[in-house]
Formats: sequence, C-alpha cells, structure tokens
Amino acid sequence: MKTLITIFLIFVLSINLQAQNSNSTKDTISNTGKIWGLAFGDYYYKTGGDSLGNQLQYTPYKKDYNALDFRRIFLGYDYNFSKKFFSSVVLAFEGSDALSNNKRTFFIKDAYIRWNEIFKNSNLTFGIISTPGHSVAVEPFWGYRSVEKTIMDQRNILGTRDLGVMLNGTFDSDKNYGYYFMIGDGSGASIENDKYKKFYGNLFAKFMDKKFMLDIYCDYQDLNPNQSNTTFDGFLGYKTDAFTAGVEYFFQYQKNAFAGLTTGFGPDNVPSGLSIFTSGKMYKELIKFYARYDFYNPNSKNSSTGFNENFVTAGLDFMVHPKVHIMPNIWLNAYSKKTDQISGLYTQVVPRITFFYDYR
Repeated sequence: MKTLITIFLIFVLSINLQAQNSNSTKDTISNTGKIWGLAFGDYYYKTGGDSLGNQLQYTPYKKDYNALDFRRIFLGYDYNFSKKFFSSVVLAFEGSDALSNNKRTFFIKDAYIRWNEIFKNSNLTFGIISTPGHSVAVEPFWGYRSVEKTIMDQRNILGTRDLGVMLNGTFDSDKNYGYYFMIGDGSGASIENDKYKKFYGNLFAKFMDKKFMLDIYCDYQDLNPNQSNTTFDGFLGYKTDAFTAGVEYFFQYQKNAFAGLTTGFGPDNVPSGLSIFTSGKMYKELIKFYARYDFYNPNSKNSSTGFNENFVTAGLDFMVHPKVHIMPNIWLNAYSKKTDQISGLYTQVVPRITFFYDYR
C-alpha cells in the first residue's frame, strides 16, 4: 500500500510540474484569507415518547423535557496560498461536546490543504476533510443540516469527516461527470488507534442543464481481522431555483466472523434505509418549506426481532435576512415492531423552533 501511494504521488507531481511550466495566467488571489462561521440550535419540547429506543438526538430525554441549546457552532479560517493551493481550518462545537465541568468545548472539525488542478480538472486534498458520501450530493441537495443530518449520518452509517488523502475531479470540461476517491484512517475526527484504513469511492453525473444529479457511492473498511463494513448508496436529486427533491437508498454489509456474537442476530448485520425529501419557495426569497421521510431498518437480514423506524421532519424557513433563518419544525421518530412477540416503543415527538445564522 505504501509503495502504491508513493508511485501515485510521484505521478501526479510530475504531471503538475509540466502544467505549471505552461501556465502563464496571473495569480490574483495569493495570500488572501477570511474568517467565517455559522451556528444553529433550537428551543425544543419533547411532547411524546420516553427515554428508550435507539440513541437518536432526543431519545435520552423523558416526555415534557424542554431546553434551548446550540447543536452546532463553527469557527473557520480559509486561506489561499495561490490559485493552486487552498487551505481551511474549522473548530466546531457539535451539541454534546463538553468539558468535565459541562461547559461547551471545541474540537478540530476540518484541517486540510487542497492542490487545485494538480492535473486537468482534478484536485488533491490532504488532511481532515469531508468524506465523499457526505459532501458530494445528498447533503447539498437536502440543504437543511440545521434541521437534521442526512440519513446515513443520523444513523451512524457514515462518518462525515476523516483524516486522509482525496483525489476528485471531472471527466469533462462542463463538470457534468465526475469522481471522488479517498483513503482515510476511518476514525473520523478522532485520533487513529489501529492499522486499518477506509477506502471511499464516488461517481456522479448531472443531466438536463444540471437540474438532475445521479450519485453512486461505496466504501470499505476492515475493523479487525474478523470484521469489516461495506457501504453502498445511491442518490437521485432534482434542483431548480424554486424547488428541490431527492431520494436516497443505502445498505451496509457489516461482516462479523464471530458467529453468534449477538444473540438472535447471527454473524452478519445489514442496516438499510430510504430517505425522500423536498423543499422549495413559498413566498419569494422570504419563506420556504421543507419535508423529509426516512425508513430505517437496523438489520434487514433479521425479520424476527427489533424494530423498523420511520423518521419525519417538516417545517417552514423564515429568512428574516439572507443569512439569518428562523425555522419552526416537527421532529418525529416512530417504531414499528418486526414481530408481535416484543413490546412496543413510544413515538418520539419533538416540536422545535430552530435558529440558524451564517457569517461568511
């Protein structure tokens, strides 16, 4: 593996040096940078459910619990060394990050450098970066991370960040067809504690004046000599200035060589899910709507135990300023039993008023 990576780096370096020799375009953005940030949170009131079920955002709280809190705060700095080299560092608070005295704290969310046009229509990025399955298609189309994570992020199927190296680009000058390939630690924003790596691949295509986008994603990671995860995801999205819609389906094959490790589940586990969402303008640039439905099966290989889950969120987006949003919404997660032999779980119901501001 080390030999392959070394050969690859030598190859792209040689191509770029040749390109630089023939590039006489004046560089006008060297040594420029900016500080930016964003924040969002809610006032929420848990009107239904209890503290059982799986560990989603509001599951730990009992009925009638309510609070005002931030779910995310970003503080970032972007810097352009030149047209060729761009870097970014982001400090983040993500809702549950706290010191021993329960005061909020930051961690390093992003820290990377990107080599633009390392060869024609392609970039090379190194550092703690957004993973391809997260940043390429689904989250930009959904557009309401301030309301909820995308389904694979919410269900802990996909890490949104990893420390690694990524090559991405397009096959055509109009940027309608492209790719992302990445090798990472597989440890997210945490420090790596094993020798195993995670491999990511993503292909996308845009059609009809880029209104439609088809995205195919996969990843693979060994967890130890006996266990591994393989993820497949497909997404189709439609976007115009006034309306957006998307549909996503994923499954993850969690190979476990220890047969009977978890009683009743057998050696392997295959979580899967379907997400359908839409959003659009209601009144000029002042009011928008958004709605989403997810179906999640924690193990599609097992039909005799556990629950399927149905997640719903919907609301309005009042843009009191282009970068200041007030968004009343409903957050709901319901459970359906796979068999009548087990007790049911109460539906988690949380009305919220979400606030979001972006100072870029």
